[in-house]
Amino acid sequence: MQLNVILFVILIVFALANEQPDIKKQAAHGHKTPEFDQEQFLGPDEKKEESGMSKEEATKKLEKIFVKVDVNGDGEIDKPEMTEWIMKISKKFVEKDTNISWNDHHVPEGHDLTWDLFLKLYHNDNPHATEDIHKNNLDREGKRWKAADKNKDGNLNKEEFAAFLHPEEFDYMRELLTAEAMQEMDKNKDNFIDMEEYMSDMGIDAEHKENSEWIEEEKKTFKEKRDKNQDGKMDFDELKDWIAPPHNLHASEETDHLFKESDDNKDKLLSREEVFNHHELFSSSHATDFGREYENHDEL
Repeated sequence: MQLNVILFVILIVFALANEQPDIKKQAAHGHKTPEFDQEQFLGPDEKKEESGMSKEEATKKLEKIFVKVDVNGDGEIDKPEMTEWIMKISKKFVEKDTNISWNDHHVPEGHDLTWDLFLKLYHNDNPHATEDIHKNNLDREGKRWKAADKNKDGNLNKEEFAAFLHPEEFDYMRELLTAEAMQEMDKNKDNFIDMEEYMSDMGIDAEHKENSEWIEEEKKTFKEKRDKNQDGKMDFDELKDWIAPPHNLHASEETDHLFKESDDNKDKLLSREEVFNHHELFSSSHATDFGREYENHDEL
């Protein structure tokens, strides 16, 4: 199924930082792709190394990861272990990406990132942007900056910068994420998301006739799950529950999905055999150009 990820104008300097949120947005839309599942279980770097591996090699790789997820060493993965693993993978990605971006800004040792220093790199990376583009970009980034600035000193320490880059990982940024989504999706500016606006965000306009089964499925989802008070539209809180669920809820929901697809005997545990039998769910050899961090580092 094709998903229409909410279209924000993304600063070039933050392109990498926004890869993972896009994948998570797919999950928020209620559609888990194989790539999403693989990245949640393996992590972006571990998933990258899967590229080009034979099934036998990938199985050995999964065995190593299985042992790490199976914290109590009983030979099976339960839901709390899987949820904790997914959150650990996500935290690792955020920390690594934040460090890269922090270093790109050349923040002096012992100092926080200032707005002026941020602007310097932004303008260097966007020399040909028009005045309107600059205004739109910086207006959005300015609002995100203020939301991430937890201690309200005008600057961002590294943890606050992580929230700026990856707001989906920080519960105190949920309001900001929802406001961004509302601004993008609410075409008639009535502060609600109606069925037409919802379907448009899913990539379906009024004359779209392809994949009618999916269209009906999404209409049903809107009526039964998104519009909780059944008034025909999503208000801010309903949009927040969809777009920006609590971080631990995201991990829990992904765990439920993985178990639903791979727990063949329905005992609420994943055995080695079940993980290996559902190799394509957890890892894939069709992704290309991935790194080798798992071989070089044992950080998890």
